[in-house]
Amino acid sequence: NTEFTRVYTEADLKIIKGDNKNNLKKYGEEMGGILKTATWKEKELEIIKQALEKEDADLLIQLNPVIKGYQSIIDASLKIEIPENAKKEHLALLNGMKEITYSLKSVQGVFKDPVKTLSIFSKYPNQVDNLYRAFVDIQGLFQRNNISYTAEENGAFYAYFAELAKF
Repeated sequence: NTEFTRVYTEADLKIIKGDNKNNLKKYGEEMGGILKTATWKEKELEIIKQALEKEDADLLIQLNPVIKGYQSIIDASLKIEIPENAKKEHLALLNGMKEITYSLKSVQGVFKDPVKTLSIFSKYPNQVDNLYRAFVDIQGLFQRNNISYTAEENGAFYAYFAELAKF
């Protein structure tokens, strides 16, 4: 499936040349704004657990806001300018979210093709770990470049997401 095997690369990004501190700060602000607007309250593992326990495929429809949330972050993140010194971390974030999105979409077919679904979804714990590591690396990127945000700035949400999120 090309949806899963597709990997975002530098060619997909709008990269700003040079390691300008202002560009990195602006990038953090934009990404923080994207993350703040793409929130969802559904807990994907709880939904999956309930659907499997009740053997009810219709419950898996509740994953749609989560899938749309991840996809909206990916889509918006591809539209902003990425400082050259943030491209590695940004690509890890995009690809981590893409993999989780694909796994969640595939789990919706668990009652039609359980073997295929379980083979895809078995990677989910590692995908969550990879996404968490991407956020930790992003936090490190801002720290190494001496970029900080006040609590009111969107960038704080992005720069400290690894601490804020409950992975």
